[in-house]
Amino acid sequence: MTTGSGKAKIKVWDAPVRIFHWTFVVLILAAWFTGEWRGERFPYHAYIGYAAGIVLFFRVIWGFVGSSYARFSDFVYSPGKTFKYALEVMKAAPSRYVGHNPLGGWMIMLMIVVIGITIVTGILGPIEHDMEELHEFLGENIILILVGLHLLGVVADSIMTKENLARAMVTGEKPAELYEGSPKSYTGGGAKRAFVVALVALVVGIGGAVAIDFKGIVDLEKNHQIEGYKRYMERKAAEEAAAKAATEQSAPVAPETGE
Repeated sequence: MTTGSGKAKIKVWDAPVRIFHWTFVVLILAAWFTGEWRGERFPYHAYIGYAAGIVLFFRVIWGFVGSSYARFSDFVYSPGKTFKYALEVMKAAPSRYVGHNPLGGWMIMLMIVVIGITIVTGILGPIEHDMEELHEFLGENIILILVGLHLLGVVADSIMTKENLARAMVTGEKPAELYEGSPKSYTGGGAKRAFVVALVALVVGIGGAVAIDFKGIVDLEKNHQIEGYKRYMERKAAEEAAAKAATEQSAPVAPETGE
């Protein structure tokens, strides 16, 4: 494929991958932003998290049936090859990969697993207190670390290989001149297959929500938080009243003066 400038381009990332990537970025940011919302606002965080779960489920399926560069088999490399690539990165001379490089591929797999566990523990959190603690730990610590490492890796790789990886995830294309040989554009995938996979993910997601009564779980947690906040405010008011009464009792009484 050639552009208006005459330079050959490789189609690397299909539309489903790019739509997933940027949709997931928005959902993760929204989940993080609403993470401290409680009471009446809690359902927003819960439904955003569940939506992220459906989108993530789509990407997992697409990793098996999607276009060539989107498949896990294309970017999940052996430990030996990954270690070799890591040494190349340390020397600031990494090999070029049309799709994800070995470190990037394993980072994606790690993020899928960790974010998936975070979503599941978030769903189970209102029922199991231990799950809620794990959910908060992953969401407030591990995911932020992984996102930071991912961004650092994208910037470092873009500098060392002179590729604009962020732009490639927008346009789906990379310059063919950067690669040796005759790299080919992606094959497979397609709009019809993506539609079917999206429909499956949506049906499973909605069906799962009905099966576990997700709305009921969310309402239960919302009401629990509201009642907890009421008890907290009542306890705080009682403590303030007691402190005020103690202060008044300990205050010196002015002596009466005779005429």
